[in-house]
Amino acid sequence: MQPSDPQRELRDIDSINRPWSCHLCGVGSVMPVPGFSYLKRVTSDCRPFRRGGALGVCRSCASVVKRVDAAWEREVEEIYAGYDIFHQADGNEQLIYAGDDGAASFRSDPLVDRIQRLLPLPQKGRLLDVGCGKGAFLSAWSRSRPDWILEGHDVDGQTREVVEAIPGVARMHAGSLDAIEGGFDLVSMVHVLEHIADPVATLRDVRGLVTNEGWLFVEVPHFVERAFDLLVADHCSHLTPDSLGRVLAGAGFETVALSDAWNAKEVSGVFRPAARASDRITVDEAPSFPEAFFAVARALAWLEGTLSLADRMRTRASFGVFGTSIGATWLASSVARPVDFFVDEDPNRQGRRHLGKPVLAPEEVPEDSTVFMCLPHPQAADVSNRLTPPKQVWRALLPPAPL
Repeated sequence: MQPSDPQRELRDIDSINRPWSCHLCGVGSVMPVPGFSYLKRVTSDCRPFRRGGALGVCRSCASVVKRVDAAWEREVEEIYAGYDIFHQADGNEQLIYAGDDGAASFRSDPLVDRIQRLLPLPQKGRLLDVGCGKGAFLSAWSRSRPDWILEGHDVDGQTREVVEAIPGVARMHAGSLDAIEGGFDLVSMVHVLEHIADPVATLRDVRGLVTNEGWLFVEVPHFVERAFDLLVADHCSHLTPDSLGRVLAGAGFETVALSDAWNAKEVSGVFRPAARASDRITVDEAPSFPEAFFAVARALAWLEGTLSLADRMRTRASFGVFGTSIGATWLASSVARPVDFFVDEDPNRQGRRHLGKPVLAPEEVPEDSTVFMCLPHPQAADVSNRLTPPKQVWRALLPPAPL
């Protein structure tokens, strides 16, 4: 990754104050939200990234989007040149912890279970996972439905050997979707759509791969619950349940189920090809522009407050950050003084190093340390209550409450 260039960053910041065309609805003018470009950013594979870019809200469809231009495309090319998803855990998918006891599961497992309980799927079928990465979703599906024929797709073939080693995977495709033979009972796109500069066109291509009786599953980050997503440099669309549903409708799908409760901090939806395909995103039922604009402004203010609090508390002798994902990576790379360590519940990440610092298990945190819970406030409180019993030897510091 190229070193930071302060003069270039200032030029980029000076150039972002102009509206631009919305890449989701194609008709609206996007108004930039002040303050975004002064915050450092992070990549979706959890690496620090420099300031810059532009974030705004469309006046027509009220979608929250980045400016997709030549500068953004150069940055994405730079990020993807060394992209390594789940590098913090040697390629193992992220674990999530749910319930009062904090039971762990791979992130894809509850999604697979939910989809299979919701849909009348055949015992034997075909699944295509678009943006398959290292095959986390395919692995979860294979464990649950070993009789299905599975295929993966990604922008390049770097992970082909890993993906095609998954039981049930017949092939991994790379490049354009046009070369893939259709007829899939289910197509999945997990944390993919937010990366795509022309999501409606891509979804129309996907529609041609799904049978008339088939389904599409999509999951994207929910910035309203996870403000850190706004700082991901290679995410150009920041979708809510409302905007995701309208994007899918504009690509020729109708909603079967749409929720922000299947996975914490995510928007998940199941869709099917619509009998009548629309040729545009409907904007007349979109939330108001001011409502969406102020939601983003509040999220950025919360991020600034989180960083300010961490900077004030960093004066303590032993200071760590909870987590090794996007939020923790951003905070640790943004505070004025380096943190001393990270804390993670995931045993696949413990004992490794992140940003050059050790990753500790909660029980390994040094006595009298302060650990900043770099999570949305409600989740930070839940995790803190679960991990810090009365005789805990370290202090959990919560981020500010939502604005």
